[in-house]
Amino acid sequence: MKNYSLEVNMKKLMFYGVCVLFVLFFLGGAAFAEDKMIIFFKDGRTQSFDLNSIQKIEYQTTPGVYQRTTEKGIPVTIYWHMADNADVYLNGTPLRRYEPSFKTRRDEAPQPPFSATAELKNGDVFTVGGRRGGSYGFMLIAVDSSGKVVFKTDNKTWKVYKPGDRPDWYLPRVALSSPTLPVSVQPNPWPPQVELNKKYNNIATSIWAAPSEHISYLMATVQLEEHHIPTKAPQYGINITGTYRCREGLMNFFQTGTTVNGTYNWSGGGTTAGQMVGNDYVGNFRDKGGAGDFIYRFSPDGKSFQMDWRLTGETRFRDGGRCEKVQ
Repeated sequence: MKNYSLEVNMKKLMFYGVCVLFVLFFLGGAAFAEDKMIIFFKDGRTQSFDLNSIQKIEYQTTPGVYQRTTEKGIPVTIYWHMADNADVYLNGTPLRRYEPSFKTRRDEAPQPPFSATAELKNGDVFTVGGRRGGSYGFMLIAVDSSGKVVFKTDNKTWKVYKPGDRPDWYLPRVALSSPTLPVSVQPNPWPPQVELNKKYNNIATSIWAAPSEHISYLMATVQLEEHHIPTKAPQYGINITGTYRCREGLMNFFQTGTTVNGTYNWSGGGTTAGQMVGNDYVGNFRDKGGAGDFIYRFSPDGKSFQMDWRLTGETRFRDGGRCEKVQ
């Protein structure tokens, strides 16, 4: 009888255990699909939390160690360029759409630097997967709303890391727990990197793994500049408030500090919103024809600008022509 009772009890325990695991798996999967987390209490109560409201995780340099943070980041524009291709992530989030990945995407070295807006703070983690061609070298510069460099590629903060052949190479926890090596410096960067660096007083370094490496992974834990490095005053001292005549019609800009909002009268009427970064107005647009981002490169006197724009999902900027101030 004792053996029979024990066998029955064990079967019950196994049955209940499987049921509990099934319920937890089912509810957990459904919860994550809805961006929620469910906690089960012993008295039968449940509590649901919106994962989007949980404080951002800040990764540390010790592998596998992280802490929650409420520190507010600095709004920045991040510029980057790679010969040939690079997929750039900040805290595991892509800075733009990568289709296909850097391993098979066509050569982007001839293109101007890419850009994205973000909030940056100490402890953030950049991860980069890149592919070289005839040349090599990756450059990144992050500037605040006044045009000051707050973070950049160099041969001290940045490291080469070896994640192996795993699809989640871009996650900070993977990078921070992988073997690392020093980066090498590209003494002769591609022209788009030379021009980008020149604009910010040649402060950044073009980096890579060993020059013989065809594929490389780079990482850095952000350490913001203690003393912001200013660019030349004329690069970020203009005010672009006014009306401009463009190829398609008229644009109106309204600038307060470094924040600029605008309107235009083509494509059914549209709006722009963004920041002045140096002499560049960088931001997003929306009209009846679609939405996307732009870089409007102003002359030092603010009386004209070159319009470069692209729709959401596009990788190349389109030439929108030159616009002239009329009032």
